[in-house]
Amino acid sequence: MTTRCAYLSEVHPDFTPIHSPFGGHPWSGRSAMGYGRKIPTDYMIRIGQKVYRVYCCQFSNIGTCYIDTKYHKFLVVLDGDLAPATAG
Repeated sequence: MTTRCAYLSEVHPDFTPIHSPFGGHPWSGRSAMGYGRKIPTDYMIRIGQKVYRVYCCQFSNIGTCYIDTKYHKFLVVLDGDLAPATAG
């Protein structure tokens, strides 16, 4: 497993974005102020047969979306990667 930050589009160019609303508790992963390291989003990424939830690390007025895979703990998902997302 690598610990360095990498970009999804560089590591897995064959991914498919999916729009899949998060059905859990709306405050899941957030502090009382609304910030957190692993806030679930309404997007998922399909890589091969596996599907990963996109999370957001949000502090102050900026957030970074990422997925957590077996080989990359922090695989950054850019806004453009989610643009053509289809309904799951």
